[in-house]
Amino acid sequence: MQEIFAILSKTGITDVYKSAITGDIGSSPITGAAILVRCTEVVGTIYTVDAAGALPCSVTNTTRLTTALVICKLHILAQLEELILNF
Repeated sequence: MQEIFAILSKTGITDVYKSAITGDIGSSPITGAAILVRCTEVVGTIYTVDAAGALPCSVTNTTRLTTALVICKLHILAQLEELILNF
């Protein structure tokens, strides 16, 4: 299963009102309180590691966030390897 996020952050997500985000967003390992986007600004799901954050629309799912972060790291490593091999 590929985890695709419109925005995935380790340090939080800020916004400028009125943002328009299409897709899932999430932040981990930092608390959901670091996600400052409002529920009405996201067409998708807001994932947090705890009950803090964009209430009432946020979903606590640490497994999905961890999986997405690992997939991102693996993708970056694969791109770096390709860059080095083609240098």
